[in-house]
Amino acid sequence: MRCPACGVAAAAADQTFCADCGTALPRDATPPGLPLLDPMLAPRPADPGVTVEPEPVTRTRVLEQVAVPMRVDPRGPVRWTPAVVAASATTLVVVLGVVLPFVRVEVSGSAFDDLQLGVNDISSNLLVTLLLASVLAVTGALVASTSRVWGRGLCLGAAGMLTGQLALVAGGGALILDEQVVLWRTTPGTYQVVTTYGAGYVVLLVALAGAIVTTALTIPGLRAEPTEGHTTLAAVAGVIGGVGAVAAAVGPLLPGPGGSLIDNVAADDWPPFALWMRLLSLLVVLGLGLLGSLVGRRWSWGVLTAVVAITVWLDATALGKIGDQPFGLGLGQVTTDPSNPFTPHALTSAGVGAMVIAVALGSLAAVNHDRPTHG
Repeated sequence: MRCPACGVAAAAADQTFCADCGTALPRDATPPGLPLLDPMLAPRPADPGVTVEPEPVTRTRVLEQVAVPMRVDPRGPVRWTPAVVAASATTLVVVLGVVLPFVRVEVSGSAFDDLQLGVNDISSNLLVTLLLASVLAVTGALVASTSRVWGRGLCLGAAGMLTGQLALVAGGGALILDEQVVLWRTTPGTYQVVTTYGAGYVVLLVALAGAIVTTALTIPGLRAEPTEGHTTLAAVAGVIGGVGAVAAAVGPLLPGPGGSLIDNVAADDWPPFALWMRLLSLLVVLGLGLLGSLVGRRWSWGVLTAVVAITVWLDATALGKIGDQPFGLGLGQVTTDPSNPFTPHALTSAGVGAMVIAVALGSLAAVNHDRPTHG
């Protein structure tokens, strides 16, 4: 750079005054667009004899995780719900009631007799029916506690059937005592007959209340259940099951060989309490059968399954005469045959068979509805 006043060249590039005249020398203009740099901060040229290795470049690879939607299983562990507690307590009461004396008949006078009967002495298949219904109610309550819809229906159907069968057994106790009184009154001689309901009878009445409570505790949970998709197969199953329920309930009221229609409902042939309890048990079968067949929800097939399990047992054991004095559904049809007074009517057996077919078709429809489609 030269001095603008005297033209003498500066001795150094960074000289600010002229050594000859003392005029201030101008600074080098910074190229436009670049910031002013402090000379002390300016990068120094590298020594040509030294090789500078470039710093390694670290590359980070970010792995993206694809979020896969997960199916949350609504079913949980078994819980002690009110229905489970009620069904379990009712089962324990039923077991206690069937082992205690049911009814007792004491006779004095021209002859002496002391007849003490348990539920098994009345009918072995009725005893198994009470235990079967109790176990099904507990099973259904346990399954329902894990949020499985079908279990609620099973608990409802089993507890309802247990209610009807306990009512039938209670009426049967009154019928037995009435028959014993009539028998000794028509026997020659003078007799004093004392009839007593045993501890087992009272305990089974408590179990009847427990079955009603279990049924009531199961009903509210059914309101929240969604309606299943109606299919042709489910509709056909519902119609078959409904017709079968009507046939099974009406069959015991039809006259058997040598009998008449009035024999089933006449208060002269039945103690009033026994008559009404028998009709109540048949009404329960009719109501639960229609409910399980015509509602068309998953829990309704559980109801019908419980009804079928109990009615099949009663009908099969009565037809095959398995056990001690097996009675049909609702004590069967009334006949004049003293060796077989309560045999199932053919219409009852046909109705039970129709309900079995309905359960099979309804279960198949539910499985096909849940099966995923591909394509």
